[in-house]
Amino acid sequence: MKVGQREALLSTFARPLVDELACANDPAVLARPLTYCVTRCGGPPGGRPVIGNNGHTGSAVGTNRRRDERVGVGGRMRRLLTAAGTALALGVGGVACTSGEEEHEQFVGAGEVCGGLFSGPSAEMVEKVTGHKVFFWRSGNGMQEVVAALKDGYASGRSWAPGANLCRLSPKGAKQTDRGGITYSMYAPQDVEDEGLPAGAELYTMGVQSSVRRSGASIYFECVSPQLKGSDKAPLRIQGGFGRGESDAPDTREYRDMNMRILHAATLKLVKELDCEDNGGLPKVPVLTPK
Repeated sequence: MKVGQREALLSTFARPLVDELACANDPAVLARPLTYCVTRCGGPPGGRPVIGNNGHTGSAVGTNRRRDERVGVGGRMRRLLTAAGTALALGVGGVACTSGEEEHEQFVGAGEVCGGLFSGPSAEMVEKVTGHKVFFWRSGNGMQEVVAALKDGYASGRSWAPGANLCRLSPKGAKQTDRGGITYSMYAPQDVEDEGLPAGAELYTMGVQSSVRRSGASIYFECVSPQLKGSDKAPLRIQGGFGRGESDAPDTREYRDMNMRILHAATLKLVKELDCEDNGGLPKVPVLTPK
């Protein structure tokens, strides 16, 4: 199916669905696969962002609608989704697009997910620790979202602040528990002072504090940057975490170290974006020494 035909068919089924979901003014919708429209436009534009089961960001549906309106929308939704299934069977859903209409495959290898975050040696390690080779495509926007969240948290003056997801790893055909990824946030000083660890975790010597476990790894470090006013006196405290999701990979030193190598490689990219002095105190080559 040609691109023009695909877009025309997508518009035929997506437009009424968009109208039902009150997001007709979202220009990104018709450049996305229909499944994106369903989750992205879960309510009126400008609503509270939420994460759906498939990992896409959507909007919180208002809770003050009358029950009969909800029932009516639900019935129309089912009919529209049935029609959408026909469209997808005809080839609409095989390719997804960014807002700039650049086409990409719906499923990609570990080295292509999240804008190539895991390109190079990290890709093979991700495949090994997750037990999967094919993942849902994710954009590379996670980095700018993490940087913005950390800067906002630092500017708030609070001792800690929530961060953002750098990358979500959703294997093809995986269950909810199979999903993993990397997140960053701003931690409070007491978070490392008590050295509380999950069961089965062990401390490493890298950073302010780092640890590995069967299911992932964590690292704490500090960032002094010209992008963060006052950080020369009070550094931004960053905690990073990698989780591999449900996996049958063995619990060995090799695999625990791979968890940390994956997180360390991604963290070096983050400190570069933040312009942290001395890589935030992290070595260019990960130090995998138990404490």
